[in-house]
Amino acid sequence: MTSAVLRGREHTRIGAVDVVAEGPVAIANSRGGAPKNYLHTDPNEDVAGFLQGPGGAFLVVADGHSGFEASEVVVENLLAYPAPQWTEADADFHAGWSRHALAALCDANLDILRERSEGLNLESETTLVATLVRPDSRDLLYACVGDSHLFVATRGGVHELGARPGWPTPFLGARKETPDTLHTRCQLGRHDLTDALAVVCVTDGLSEQGIGVEDPALAIGEAVSAAAELPADMRAMGLARDICERACSAHQRQRAGDNVAVAVAWVGR
Repeated sequence: MTSAVLRGREHTRIGAVDVVAEGPVAIANSRGGAPKNYLHTDPNEDVAGFLQGPGGAFLVVADGHSGFEASEVVVENLLAYPAPQWTEADADFHAGWSRHALAALCDANLDILRERSEGLNLESETTLVATLVRPDSRDLLYACVGDSHLFVATRGGVHELGARPGWPTPFLGARKETPDTLHTRCQLGRHDLTDALAVVCVTDGLSEQGIGVEDPALAIGEAVSAAAELPADMRAMGLARDICERACSAHQRQRAGDNVAVAVAWVGR
């Protein structure tokens, strides 16, 4: 198994994009293309991570609010505990993905609250997109909390999964949770990757109105098309970097920044 994490607190230079890739998966992180023009605690509060195992790849991005602690805790919790089991070759979720995901999210939420009890940060909370990509079965399993994004790009277009337009943004770390309460505050699902080229998880630094790109799905589609022209072993890396750079360019044009964390898997055949 291989894994990597890009923590926002370690990536604080405006305009810089940092990328880690391992074959068909990659993550990227940037403070953004311009300074934030809204109240915030830390320069970069977003985190991206991946774990690649014999049965697939786990991707996760988290957008911290009121500090980096919650996003960092949730990503490290998921990568350390459920992800190694979920990416085993014989892992089977046909009857129980929702139960597995809700249990893992509750554990991660408890970890955030435990950090608070130790006095590290009494305010920090986070959105989350976590996905499990199973290439052999062409399955995507996902869990989304809040307004970070999950896109699947195919030759026919780009589709967003897990979005709830108009709904209040929920966060992990905001309160105590049970599987029942979390079930009403997150999106869980399965998607067929038969025709897919890429899976993209990205925080809202790409999409925030007046900060990010005007049409996030279009930006993802253009980045996927560009990555498809690269050698196969560079597509995931190129895609993650391109998405971050498109967001940063939008920030520069609008003189308003936000953090951007990206995690991608190239699944095209």
